[in-house]
Amino acid sequence: MSVSTLPQELVDDIIDEFSSNADLPALARLALVSRAWTPRSRSHQFRHVNLYDDDFHTEQEATYRVLENSAAIRGSIQSIRIASGSRGRARASVWSRPGCRLEIGAHTLLRLLRAMPRLKTIDMKECAVVPPADGDAASMLSYCLPRGSSLKALWYEPSFMGSPKFDAFYTLLFFRHVAIHELCIRGCLQDPRLVHGGAELEEKALREMQSRLALQPSPEDYELLQPCHIDVLDVEKRSYSWFSEIAEWLLASSAADMLSVTVSRSWDSPELRQFFERVGPRLTRLRLYLSVFQGSPGAHAYHPLLKPCISLREIVITLPASVISGAISRIYWSGLPAIPPSVDQVRLQLALPVAGSVQTAMQTWDSVMHWTELEDVLRKASELRMVVFEAFADSGRGIHEETREIVQRKLPEMHRAGMLCFA
Repeated sequence: MSVSTLPQELVDDIIDEFSSNADLPALARLALVSRAWTPRSRSHQFRHVNLYDDDFHTEQEATYRVLENSAAIRGSIQSIRIASGSRGRARASVWSRPGCRLEIGAHTLLRLLRAMPRLKTIDMKECAVVPPADGDAASMLSYCLPRGSSLKALWYEPSFMGSPKFDAFYTLLFFRHVAIHELCIRGCLQDPRLVHGGAELEEKALREMQSRLALQPSPEDYELLQPCHIDVLDVEKRSYSWFSEIAEWLLASSAADMLSVTVSRSWDSPELRQFFERVGPRLTRLRLYLSVFQGSPGAHAYHPLLKPCISLREIVITLPASVISGAISRIYWSGLPAIPPSVDQVRLQLALPVAGSVQTAMQTWDSVMHWTELEDVLRKASELRMVVFEAFADSGRGIHEETREIVQRKLPEMHRAGMLCFA
């Protein structure tokens, strides 16, 4: 969004914030969105900014001036998105932008983020934090964000045009002192020269690219991540084969507390099984987000994934509103016949679709849960002490009392044993 699209009185206020009108083009380039107006102080809060190649290269100083000279902007930014490409091409399909990879010097990013003290969410797409020229991983340690910082979420997607495993490692190294609630590592998109109608690469170029993609940090490099603290490590489907080494190290070193896995199609994936074979023995807490769960019994049998999870203590199963719907088949719990015996807590998070009344939503949920099967599955977990039900309307409103009444009626023995809890 450019300055010219804002109300004139607001533009006047913004101009007053700057020492020179020369900074106005940089303000436009920041593409400030999600504005919130506070009438009493007539201040304008800029919640989110998008940053592209120019903001880190040709227009770097102008971008800094915008952030550093305006207290109104600097104190309001809560989220940023950093993406490869120019502003004019940012909305284009990835296939029209082959070869995208934005390199950001660690010292450059450090200076930028220090100018946004309220920042809580960072989304990085097809970019990488890189060490000083000719430096190695250890050379980045002087440019990491300082201790005491925290982020609500860090989403990272590397580019095929670099070495994705190294790019993810260096980027995480930059944030190693930051307490991160949720880290989501997305798999990089396929190289368009290979899969989207372009001419096949010459054999030499193909070998070079495959060699580059296979590069990964050494065990000694991973030790540099030691201060990391991540509450939830979220791994999505394109990441299983790419980043299992990073996930394994974070879980083994207790740098990550919980692994979250989202499955949008089928659980029967060789990459997913191999990923669990590698990280499963390291897991103590696991969240399974079931964005698709329908069909006949066994169609979504995910129990083979849990077999390697010999140290698992807590499992969270999240069902979104799109799953709990009268239009789909019943939810079959036979897909989970082997909860590891080490598990002592199961948490079911339910987002109930409330298109009409809450009562209708609860009836829909009751009809698809297959309670007898669920109880049989839970009873096979020999160490199970607690089953937590956490239900929300799709609007976000908690509906705990309604949930309690149904669950206690459907699972009476577990209720009498004191195993049921409601969050």
